[in-house]
Amino acid sequence: MAGCAAALRDAFVAACRARHLDAHDHVLSLSGGIDSRAVGAGMRAAFGTFSAVTFVAPGSSHADERDVASRVARALGADWRAYEFDHTDPSSIDGIIRLKLGLNPVDVAFGLDYVRRVQADHAQPVALWTGEGADKMLCEHRAIPRRPNTDELVRFIVEKNAVFAPARVRALTGVHEDDLLESIRAAVLSAGDVEPDDAYVHFLLAERVVRWHTEGEDRHRTSVWPIAPYFARDFFELARAIPAQWKHGRRVYRAFLEALAPDVAALPLAGGHAAPASTRFALEYALRETLRNNRYASSAYAHLRRRRASARTHNDPWRDRLAALREASGAPACFDAAAIDDVLSGRAPASSYAMAVLLTTVLAVRHIEKDRPKGGRDGMPAC
Repeated sequence: MAGCAAALRDAFVAACRARHLDAHDHVLSLSGGIDSRAVGAGMRAAFGTFSAVTFVAPGSSHADERDVASRVARALGADWRAYEFDHTDPSSIDGIIRLKLGLNPVDVAFGLDYVRRVQADHAQPVALWTGEGADKMLCEHRAIPRRPNTDELVRFIVEKNAVFAPARVRALTGVHEDDLLESIRAAVLSAGDVEPDDAYVHFLLAERVVRWHTEGEDRHRTSVWPIAPYFARDFFELARAIPAQWKHGRRVYRAFLEALAPDVAALPLAGGHAAPASTRFALEYALRETLRNNRYASSAYAHLRRRRASARTHNDPWRDRLAALREASGAPACFDAAAIDDVLSGRAPASSYAMAVLLTTVLAVRHIEKDRPKGGRDGMPAC
């Protein structure tokens, strides 16, 4: 394990050094979590001088995010500042819809203000470093219990990742469940002739990591140049070759961070979580992984989370905006108004994030309709 951690450290520092762009002001997007602090440690080892910024969300459940990030920045020797924005600002929401047409949900609209502020506060040009990809590279993600075939794997992906259940998507949009499942199946099969567990890892990396970074996070490129060293090829190949049992409970991640920066590994994480170097951290993640991998415990936990998330949407800003939009101008023709009302009333439970995704989709369709000639392209309906 020690030799593996040292090899990962050396490859990671080399990746950071190779990504140090001359004449750029290098800025780390630093949270109170583990991924970005590891990037900061790599930057410190590779070239030393950089700045750090932290976005603090109003009302965040991690009230100590600012304090934890500040402590990490001090340990790294980085000049640090914190930003706070109104994440429901109408101009930001309009900006993310115009820029991304639904590829980014409105709950990340603050990202535009964030990168523009970074651009304004630092010398040009700016390179913004992030911890994108870290957890997928250094943690074990094969489906447990194992899925014996592609059909079971597709069902597992839907149960684990769907924002709305396929039946609810059909009620809202008319898109049939079979079409949604077939699109996931096609993505899974693109991995080639591999075992379902390996196909799932491929799905996570290709569809939910790289595509998120290159298609989702590319909003950053409107103002700054984003850098994610975890995607470096040498580091990636090393990380993927690590035996699965070493990744359980974040064992290899802990060893990597301790080899890279023991002082940073000794600092606690935001949200009251233990320091990565501590025994408590190891026990917490081992227990979490055990529960996640138990079919019954995982299902019960997911159900409880959905119920709690739905209960919190009564004063949710995305629900309120969607309700106001629905009342003022109805829904685009390709949505079922009654199904939207079911979501708004709570008859169809939905989390705050699900509300944000639905609002995003409605706004994106409305924006497309507004800019499209009557009757749509080649006489096709607007939706």
